[in-house]
Amino acid sequence: MICQSCANRIEKVLNKKTFVQQAGVNFAAEEAQVVFDSRQVSETEIVD
Repeated sequence: MICQSCANRIEKVLNKKTFVQQAGVNFAAEEAQVVFDSRQVSETEIVD
């Protein structure tokens, strides 16, 4: 991520996914937390 706007965009895109229950991106910490339905998608698929 290059800026806060990038983090906001990533969070927005993640939260639109049907398999994501909740997503949050912290630009300063360079972290993302994603709660998802593992029956629909794997952690590896989200990271890719």
